[in-house]
Amino acid sequence: MATRYTMWTREVLKDALDMPLVEFGLSTKTVNRLEEVGIIRVRDLLKSNKAVLMAIPSFGSKSFEEVIIALREHGFY
Repeated sequence: MATRYTMWTREVLKDALDMPLVEFGLSTKTVNRLEEVGIIRVRDLLKSNKAVLMAIPSFGSKSFEEVIIALREHGFY
């Protein structure tokens, strides 16, 4: 099964990976929690796993679900 982003050009993919999380459609609370631990861009988020994210203080299952939804909407998940 091919992923959606196999059709992306390298330039478009690079731009998407470099997108700041504040532009990714996440709530301010979620963005703030992620930025507090150095997750600033989409590429940083994609390097993280559920265990890392769930270990962030005040980052719970609702924040995690919000991240998954945003990743799906942008074709990363």
